[in-house]
Amino acid sequence: MNRNASILVTVLSILAVLPSLFFTIKKWNDENLKQRADNYIKRIREINPEIAILNYKVFENKNKKYLDITILNDSTFIPKDELLQHDQLVKDINLIWHYSKTARNNTDIEYLQNQINALRLQIENQKNQNIRIEKGKK
Repeated sequence: MNRNASILVTVLSILAVLPSLFFTIKKWNDENLKQRADNYIKRIREINPEIAILNYKVFENKNKKYLDITILNDSTFIPKDELLQHDQLVKDINLIWHYSKTARNNTDIEYLQNQINALRLQIENQKNQNIRIEKGKK
């Protein structure tokens, strides 16, 4: 009877541990993919600083890994051929390149332009404040 109870406890323990082991491996693989994507994006920014990456996301579909990248530039500035050259940097992740939305759906560009304008205003105000401080010291 003790032997049967021991076997039953062992089987139940294994059944309880298997799902957590599966999810741990899945989470580790997802984090590893995310880290590789972050490193890849960093490398693209170092090699081609003219490519303005708005956002990116990684995902898996049917056991294939994908990195979906949206860039601010348009096809007249960064040709698709140049983007496809970056595909050779990563062999097992499929890259999906998107140019940012244009025309009336241009919220990302408008948002970035507003940020740029606000930063320019802050810089101008800081310069003016520094000039006033310098004049006050003299």
